[in-house]
Amino acid sequence: MKSTLIWVSCLLIGIRVAAGQDDPASKYRIEKLLTDLNHSESSNKSAREGFIELGDEAVPRLLQEVAKHRQLPASVRSEEAARMLAESTRALRVLADMESPAAISVLSKTATAVYLTAGDLVSRQETNAERWKSAFRNEELDYLYGFFSQKRVRDIYVELATNVINRYKDGRYGVFRWRTCRLRYVDHVHIGVDILAGIPLMIRYDDRRVEDLLIQMLETMPYEICDGLGSTRGVASVLSPDGFNTARMDLSKSGVPFDYRIRMTCLQYVKQLGVKKAAPAIEPLLKSQFDDERRMALSVLLELTKETDDDTKKPEAKPDRVFLRDGKIVSGKIINRAFTIKTAYAQLPVNASDVSYMQIRHPVNEHDVIETRSGDRLTGELQDVEFVVQGADGAQVRVEKDEVESIAFGK
Repeated sequence: MKSTLIWVSCLLIGIRVAAGQDDPASKYRIEKLLTDLNHSESSNKSAREGFIELGDEAVPRLLQEVAKHRQLPASVRSEEAARMLAESTRALRVLADMESPAAISVLSKTATAVYLTAGDLVSRQETNAERWKSAFRNEELDYLYGFFSQKRVRDIYVELATNVINRYKDGRYGVFRWRTCRLRYVDHVHIGVDILAGIPLMIRYDDRRVEDLLIQMLETMPYEICDGLGSTRGVASVLSPDGFNTARMDLSKSGVPFDYRIRMTCLQYVKQLGVKKAAPAIEPLLKSQFDDERRMALSVLLELTKETDDDTKKPEAKPDRVFLRDGKIVSGKIINRAFTIKTAYAQLPVNASDVSYMQIRHPVNEHDVIETRSGDRLTGELQDVEFVVQGADGAQVRVEKDEVESIAFGK
């Protein structure tokens, strides 16, 4: 009954949105709000409030604004490019304020594309367009972090993070390379993104791909430091809290080199997770010029390589984790023995022991999704209306399907 009501509610929203798009008065109001959004700091604030009041009716037009970052002119450092990126960034902030996941599909088409090209590495002559490129990318990440319970969002993050890491690896960022540091009298600025904020979220949602990301970062970030002929710092631009201007974010944190901060943070997470396969990537850090980094690397290596009686024991089983739409997490053992999903071609039973991940449909997702441990992906409509989770104390909790965002099945 509840799923039927949700379906009807979504249908009514769609009807209202379609009706609003054909209403000249509504169109005029939305365009007026967009003009105010990009006019000044004061008008931006009232425009954001107006968009929140309009709700779903304004979403299609806001998505068009966000998509402008894919239509930049040939001269990506021009003022026209800066204007388009600014408008995209501000519209994305509005969708974040509305807690609307509608932009995920727009961002997924471009988030993995590396378009921070000209101007990634600049000296003192940073352009307005370069500031807004960085601001859009960081706003994009902040927006995606709000929907990290969805595996498709984490997929976007993993590809984006991998692309950023690879750009360090092949020297296109260059700012952290020894040869670049030797350029005399140049204060290098890295205009980019800080991908570290996604690591604890990957851990929270038990996404094991975080281990490979940590290893890649440790392997890629060089441990040399500049020799005084130049200075290196990590700086990014972000959209400020006022939703209109850009602000500077020091990725280096209190003067500590950006790559050093990444390595130290990665070492802490590797130790926390016990990622033994990271040992080869840590060994070069024993030569670091930072005393505390050498000590930290040695400590983690000893922790990872020590043998204990626990190494011969069978690994402790991980619990199933049910992520609810209200942000809560229910952990335990799902005692449903099987699930049934109605696909486009058949109604299929799936043993619970074969399932690794499940995404429940809601207004943004067109289908329910079941991913199996063998790599199969089934899409359709899950026929089960509730999940029964047994906690460590033996108590059982019944969770209705409509309350669930996704489920990560343990081993």
